[in-house]
Amino acid sequence: MITTSINGQYGEIDTQEKVSIVFQEFNGEPEFPDSGQGIPLWAYVIGGLLLFTIIVLLIVLTRRKRAKEDNDEEYMMFEKEVHESKPQEVPSIEEREDEGTRKRKQLEKMAKEKPEDFAKLLRSWIAED
Repeated sequence: MITTSINGQYGEIDTQEKVSIVFQEFNGEPEFPDSGQGIPLWAYVIGGLLLFTIIVLLIVLTRRKRAKEDNDEEYMMFEKEVHESKPQEVPSIEEREDEGTRKRKQLEKMAKEKPEDFAKLLRSWIAED
């Protein structure tokens, strides 16, 4: 049955044409060709610049925060001093009692008590002028 199922086209196989693999003993470390696949120098330079920039920004931000805290403390101390100090008394202005001030006071009193009469008085003064 095997002889009938094999096709006759294969023919005879020449073993001399076949390639064989020879095993050699391992002598030391294997040598690999230098492929140059490392991190290039420019990548180190850019990384260093970025790191330097980040450090500078952190320093600036911390200084700004400290300055703001100092200003806040100074402002709080100033407010405390202002609130604790006594307000200065302003001397009142003494008005002379003459005819002009009496008329002004009467007009102010009239404007508060009788605004309609005061408006009529103003209209009559404007009409006379």
